[in-house]
Amino acid sequence: MSSLSSGKGILRKSFGKTKDIIPVPDLIEIQSRSFNDFAQLDMLPSERKLIGLEKVLRDVFPIDCDGKVSLEFVSYELGNWSCTCGELTGITNRYMWNCFSCKKSDCSRLSSNFLCFFCNKKTARYKTCFNCLSRVRIKLSMTLKDARAGGQTFAMPLKIKMQLITWDKDDKGTNIVRDIKEQDIFFADIPVMSDIYEKNGVYKLGSTGTFLINGIDRVVVSQLHRSPGVVFTQSKKIKDVRGRSYYIARIIPMRGSWLDFEFDTNDILYIRVDKKKKVLVTTFLQVLGIERHAIISTFYHTHVVTGYNGKFYYELNKHLIGLRIEHGMIPQKEVSLVGSRITESIIARLKKEGVDKFQLQESHLISRIFAEDVIDSKTGELLAEQGKSFTDEHFKLFKKLKNVTFKVIAASGYIFQPSIALTLAQDKCFSQEEALKDIHAKLWPGDSSSLEEVKKRLKAMLQSP
Repeated sequence: MSSLSSGKGILRKSFGKTKDIIPVPDLIEIQSRSFNDFAQLDMLPSERKLIGLEKVLRDVFPIDCDGKVSLEFVSYELGNWSCTCGELTGITNRYMWNCFSCKKSDCSRLSSNFLCFFCNKKTARYKTCFNCLSRVRIKLSMTLKDARAGGQTFAMPLKIKMQLITWDKDDKGTNIVRDIKEQDIFFADIPVMSDIYEKNGVYKLGSTGTFLINGIDRVVVSQLHRSPGVVFTQSKKIKDVRGRSYYIARIIPMRGSWLDFEFDTNDILYIRVDKKKKVLVTTFLQVLGIERHAIISTFYHTHVVTGYNGKFYYELNKHLIGLRIEHGMIPQKEVSLVGSRITESIIARLKKEGVDKFQLQESHLISRIFAEDVIDSKTGELLAEQGKSFTDEHFKLFKKLKNVTFKVIAASGYIFQPSIALTLAQDKCFSQEEALKDIHAKLWPGDSSSLEEVKKRLKAMLQSP
């Protein structure tokens, strides 16, 4: 509480005895806790969670070489861990313990009352060195004060335990292990948050919340990060020749290349990998292993059109559900159904009346997109290409044929044109090899890599970055 006092006729109010309402918070707790979660310094490999440095190394390894040799990650150790004389080393020796009652030992973290896991008695003790009688602890090459005075970086060595596994194959083609070599490898000196301190018998980092780089204190500033996901945007400035805005879809992965999808003025769909030169999206799909003839069926439903003696029909089946019945499609006795959309009950009613197909007029077929190539069964002539629009010329040509069957893409709601089909019609790549050559020339012009190298490079960019 404040107090009033008077002296020499002047009234003074003192706030020196005002008590704090709430304690001052630890303002660097977030940074310190975050870095300790990243480093997981004083923890056994079996205790570490799949976060931070552990997750990064688990995601990168194993590294495989043609199924013959693989390099696999086992565990890591941050800092130099040893006793005073240096006889005992490693984080595992820090948590080795013996029980004086049951004479058993293990490598794990004991509770605060040193309870043995085997006999449940409080007689377990951590292992100490026979020479210096000290427990394994972390040793710093230089203190924070020495590093600041010498203009050095406050860092700790990162050592990784790796396994080099060589494989053989048996008669059935199954991989069998031929040899395993395990070794601790020095990876790098990693700058750590200063300073190191001990809390409840566990070493932690970040008492000051800063990094010491070349003798100068640095801090980590939180930044906004573009979160992974799919983003759809509309360009407010750039418009096409018809005055319509451009729409762009962007796939942002956690790691790896960004993929941008965009249309041109002719409704052709392109893709950009890492904002490089654009490629037809159907070419990109063929690079991923989708065969050209399967692209249409992957994205669209199709209707089968059968032509007899100059007349064209839809076969009445469940694939026509949702299609609107128009004049001329059904017999006059069922004219009451004109304008209705086909349902299962309407299909059952029409089949009961002996109607098994819908007759199509020229207007029903014009501008429809062919779902596959149309080939004359007698001559082998290509009558229509996949992805092309049905025109008056096609109608006149097919009307002359006695028997013809072809597939068109089913209309879907209010979509003006099927963009994938139109893009496929512009695509000149008919195999995965041709698609790889095309995307190689556009993404890495002037590069002379083989197709296998290009395939591995793309796989590294898109599937295993």
